[in-house]
Amino acid sequence: MSDPFVVTDDLGDVRYTVTMPDYVEVLSLADAGGTELAALTQAPEARRLRVRITGQDVADVRSRGQFNRQYWADTAGGRLRALGSVYYGVYFLSPDSQVESAVARVERALNWTGSKTWVRLVIADNADPVLLTAIVLGMEYLCYSPTLGESLMRRGSAAARTTVPSVRSPQAAGGPQ
Repeated sequence: MSDPFVVTDDLGDVRYTVTMPDYVEVLSLADAGGTELAALTQAPEARRLRVRITGQDVADVRSRGQFNRQYWADTAGGRLRALGSVYYGVYFLSPDSQVESAVARVERALNWTGSKTWVRLVIADNADPVLLTAIVLGMEYLCYSPTLGESLMRRGSAAARTTVPSVRSPQAAGGPQ
């Protein structure tokens, strides 16, 4: 994912751009004008990303397990769990493991040619859209970045400092076609 991609609203207007700027930041979320709103950085522990907004660590995005992997984010407001399947692209972010109280709904699919992936993110009116978009990006990254754990384990080596783990499409990762 060396090229930036965009996040649009329902009208197709660009809301955010997402890039992989360098080896320090995994992903950068910017507004349509290019101002960085959030950055996801690798944490020292494997399978964990930090979300930074305005220079402050505001959330940790984590995953656990090899089969039936679980995803969650620890924020100042509490833990948000992914209910459903991040791998198959249909899940909710909920503070109390109840779909009814979800603050975000995520649906991902490939288009009919299989060349593009789209993700629909519906965020509750009272929720922070930048934080939730960054958390969803982090969960998707942890799910589809097979080299993340390996690069974190080799973090002290020169190779780990000069490379960024790749983000693969669901099709390339063996997901639904």
